[in-house]
Amino acid sequence: SAFFGLPNKIVNPAQAVILLGIDTLKALVLYIQVFSEYKSAQGLKYFSIEDLWLHSMLTGQLAKEITQSVTDEKESMDNALIAGILHDLGKLLLLEMPCYYEELADYTKEKECGILEAEYALLGTSHAEVGAYFLGLWGITEPVIEAVAFHHHPSQYDHKEFSALTAVHVADALLGRDNYASVDVDTAHLQSLNLTGKLEKWAECCENLKKRDLRNE
Repeated sequence: SAFFGLPNKIVNPAQAVILLGIDTLKALVLYIQVFSEYKSAQGLKYFSIEDLWLHSMLTGQLAKEITQSVTDEKESMDNALIAGILHDLGKLLLLEMPCYYEELADYTKEKECGILEAEYALLGTSHAEVGAYFLGLWGITEPVIEAVAFHHHPSQYDHKEFSALTAVHVADALLGRDNYASVDVDTAHLQSLNLTGKLEKWAECCENLKKRDLRNE
């Protein structure tokens, strides 16, 4: 409840639907279910379930705050939150491939490249597209699927309006700045939307969010 900024604790599913909305609840159920399937992945040398969970929660919350600074439309904020939570779902699904993350780590070290480049080299696709495809099968709304699919390359998506895609891309990039797998903010995309002036404020929101202990919320 605290994570969503709600004044009271949610005590039953009906209340959750009313306060969060069916789409947000559906996304949470999906993500929790998928995470539960991969509990056995705890302790992997090159993959941390706990770190991925925390990053997903942070990205969802920051994407929502970014959206809130641009529009007061609840649907837009909900889409940003959902897409942020689900944006790295593909990384979990790729655990189905034995030794994949060991191969990924070896490739990035050998080629001195980023994880995304290594994914395309090894798979011909990335965790972003894998996650988006799965969400499409599960009936998640289109703006969320678009945000998940293009969150690393928003300029590749032919859409010239602010959406969950922009919010999730910026949130993911800002949160990854102190991480070896970080990606740069697509400034060309922000310029096309006349939003570069907001980046400094969003970075401040990111730093404030990092100070919260979301593991206990």
